[in-house]
Amino acid sequence: MPSFSSAAQDCIMHECCKSAEVALQYIMQDRLDESDSDKALELFQKAKIPMLRIAALIWLAKNNKHCYELGQLLGFEPSELRSIPHSSPKEAMFPVIGASGKAYLAKAIVFIIPSKISRAVAIFSQRITEYNHLSVLSRTSCIIGFDTAVEGDSWQLAVLAALLSKTGGPGNLAFSGIVQADSEIKSADGLEAKQDCCLQHGLRLVHRVRKASHLDAWINQSVIPIPVLQFNGSESECKHWQQTLQSSVQDDFDWFSYDALEDFFGISKRDLSIGSKGDMAFDTKVWQDFLETKVLGFFAALEQRLIPKKIIWFYAGQISSLQFGIGAIFGFKRAIAILQLEFSSTTYRKVFALYGKQNARELKNVSIKSEEKIMIESELQVNNPENKELGLILYFGSHNPIGEAKDFCVQFAGVENFLVMRARDNQGTIETKDNWLRWIQEINSELNRARENFHWKRIHLFQTAPTSLCMALGIAIGHFLPIQIYHYQFNASEPKYRAVYSMQQVFHQKKDHR
Repeated sequence: MPSFSSAAQDCIMHECCKSAEVALQYIMQDRLDESDSDKALELFQKAKIPMLRIAALIWLAKNNKHCYELGQLLGFEPSELRSIPHSSPKEAMFPVIGASGKAYLAKAIVFIIPSKISRAVAIFSQRITEYNHLSVLSRTSCIIGFDTAVEGDSWQLAVLAALLSKTGGPGNLAFSGIVQADSEIKSADGLEAKQDCCLQHGLRLVHRVRKASHLDAWINQSVIPIPVLQFNGSESECKHWQQTLQSSVQDDFDWFSYDALEDFFGISKRDLSIGSKGDMAFDTKVWQDFLETKVLGFFAALEQRLIPKKIIWFYAGQISSLQFGIGAIFGFKRAIAILQLEFSSTTYRKVFALYGKQNARELKNVSIKSEEKIMIESELQVNNPENKELGLILYFGSHNPIGEAKDFCVQFAGVENFLVMRARDNQGTIETKDNWLRWIQEINSELNRARENFHWKRIHLFQTAPTSLCMALGIAIGHFLPIQIYHYQFNASEPKYRAVYSMQQVFHQKKDHR
């Protein structure tokens, strides 16, 4: 086996790969003598293999050799360079387009330098170049090395991700993007080939994040906003409303985008839509199957894909009768913002913010006295106290359900007891600026009083109300006792009401899934 000095010289003069392997082995095994330090410095200065240059730098810094000369080359103080061997470098993957047009994976190796000045220096095969904007944006000085020869600038996003990460590394991700001094991130070339390369290695390629601050948030925030839309209609309509929903999320989390979510977690817009291309058939089996196959397990499955991140759900629904069941399945232990479509501006407005200090328990653990109600009026009609079934009729929309709902209950469900609630003022025009939490608290308080006095065994729910109110009500009371939900179809033959799903059956299916 040749000596280190001869192997290093052969590598410098002839770029011999075999000699480079020998020289690298000497360095990695710390088998250099005192007399080899000059050749190690020359190797750092002249070798055209990036890993060999990095290895020589580490050895020289570790053994306090030629630190002044290294400082002149790299722009750091000798004392700052001596920190290199005592800290673990950060690493990040990025795809590179080869001469054949195919992509291969490369690794950036980032050494954090405790410098008083903002400085980032990249060591390539034939040059040392400053990229100080990476240091400014990350507030971290560093020396950047690579495990292979690299040209171009698409590696910059990977390095910035490594610098910003507070957990040691970006995980099973690769990056491709060019970071500008103003913090904007430009797309790189060859993305299709790079995507294929990353897929082959089981990595996701992050390439659609557009600002350094957004990258920081996606990497380091412990809570991620996830927008979910319940929508039945065409694919183009669904995409339109999803974009509208995204804008509402960005009011609170400006760094969020569907594209970045897909890059970081592999979750697409399609994964965030609960619905179908057509209208819901007016058929009990269709509605029951919808909840059991498309909703049951939906939220838990997404949570698994986002581990270890936590979620604030941003939810908007379309069909009022369906929202109660979705809310009951969603439960009250998750953080959620429920949004309501404001027709005048065709935007989604947040009307419930059930997370942080004001969580979903605010819907449940309340007791507002009847005389303190300011939002609703209610009337309990007990016509058959021996029958422990209650028709719960909510009239908060434009259509008055009371008469038809009562007739249906008596004729088809054998229910003669009713709790009717309606808006105290401005019937059918609940404004998004109103206190929606108070609406649910008053509804729940009245229902709790009725239950305490008469111990109802089953509730038959009829409602005309905004979708968000129904979703929140499902979260609040969906787990209490058997509830049958009815839907009104304007163009249906008589009776226009039909029992569309049973929460008891849904939760029975949930137990079976476990």
